Amino acid sequence: MKYSSMTKPVYQIRFHPGIKKDLKGIPANIRQKISVSIKELAVNPHIGYKLAGRYKGQMAYDFSYRYRIIYEIDKNNRNLIVLEVWHRSRDYKK
Repeated sequence: MKYSSMTKPVYQIRFHPGIKKDLKGIPANIRQKISVSIKELAVNPHIGYKLAGRYKGQMAYDFSYRYRIIYEIDKNNRNLIVLEVWHRSRDYKK
């Protein structure tokens, strides 16, 4: 699904306070892609996938530039809570 400025979000976007740290150091053009991806998730948060293990109960969405957005869906309050954003290479570091 491509986000359009005419597409009305279903969920209100909220950010975990630590998200600023995640975004620091990410190039501006990629931050723009992250912003568009988060807006897409606000329209349809179920395009992501459920996580297990340490992240059980949370969702993830991978997009171009090999970045991952970790988020939760608060259905009762219609909030999309963005918890973390990172480069997927982090997943493979030991």
